Amino acid sequence: MTKSYIIGLDWNSTLADNISMISKCTGIPIGRFDTWNPDIWTPELGYRLKMNREQLDTWMWTEPMLQALAESYPGAAEGVSRLSKYRHPLTGQAASVWIVTSTSCPGLVQPWLRRWGIPFDRVVVTGDKASVEWDVLLDDRPDTLLAMAASGRQVLRHSIGWNRHLTGIRGFNWG
Repeated sequence: MTKSYIIGLDWNSTLADNISMISKCTGIPIGRFDTWNPDIWTPELGYRLKMNREQLDTWMWTEPMLQALAESYPGAAEGVSRLSKYRHPLTGQAASVWIVTSTSCPGLVQPWLRRWGIPFDRVVVTGDKASVEWDVLLDDRPDTLLAMAASGRQVLRHSIGWNRHLTGIRGFNWG
């Protein structure tokens, strides 16, 4: 049996457009998320949302409804379908699509993927993506991308505002 060529895909902000959902719910312009740790909290926003700075940051990345209602990036389902049919040009290995995510809402991943018609072979929820045996990883997070690239692993960055400054890591968009 031939080993699969494992394509790892992050979920939040790589397949799921969490930033647009956060923007819709808060009124924060999408451009404010052009840095990885944007300081978007203001007293006015805190008053309106009834949250302090720490609560807002936690809510943005852990609130199940924000995760569940996030839309898929345009072209993601079609792109992943194409990836799932890929065969490595040198080895002939068939692709296996793994969702490799560190989400705080693991129970939402598979239903969300099915809702948006995104094919996958396996979901791996981990705080340490380096421990997963993927061959290439598509992710959005600058620190993950830099660490994996520095260790010699093959990564692609889902090009969005907060990682466009990265050099030496090939960018990728679904559209």
